[in-house]
Amino acid sequence: DGGSDVTSAFSVYELRLTRDRDATLLASYTLGALTLDFQTSGTWDFENSMEDLSFDFENNAADAIYEILRLKENELWLREKGGDLELHLAPL
Repeated sequence: DGGSDVTSAFSVYELRLTRDRDATLLASYTLGALTLDFQTSGTWDFENSMEDLSFDFENNAADAIYEILRLKENELWLREKGGDLELHLAPL
């Protein structure tokens, strides 16, 4: 996040995407002494000639568009458009 590795703040971060374009986000992270659990469902879609990935979740706070930095069979790297968040995801 903004050049800082915040991986250790997340005990769980699962983004599940289906071929039918369904998406589920489950996250548990720590901010100071507070632990927050977050879960929402929605849809995903490609945009901008498949250069971007957009999410439309039930919880609008999780809606975002990400630039696809890397998309391979076992890797998905995303950077939030207009933000500093970069995600490096791998299959479970």
